[in-house]
Amino acid sequence: MAAPPATSGPRPRPASRPARHGLRLKIFDAFTPPSHHGHPGIGREAERNRLLLMGLMTTAGWDFFRNQWWHYLLFNARQYPVLSDSVLPQPMM
Repeated sequence: MAAPPATSGPRPRPASRPARHGLRLKIFDAFTPPSHHGHPGIGREAERNRLLLMGLMTTAGWDFFRNQWWHYLLFNARQYPVLSDSVLPQPMM
């Protein structure tokens, strides 16, 4: 997700976009009750991965949405500068 930094309200910022590279984890992804945090029956591996993600994100200061395991919001996001990967030797996004 991406939105112009000047957009008002809690919108995704460039620093919050997922990278295209990295691990692929079994987590379960749909707009149905199995996508809710704590839903029974998604499988042990998916549940463990969701809990790992939630632990990492909330420890870093992000809040989660109860009905979407993938949806997090950074409190006071506007206090942080907009980041760019243009300073890196190889772009991440």
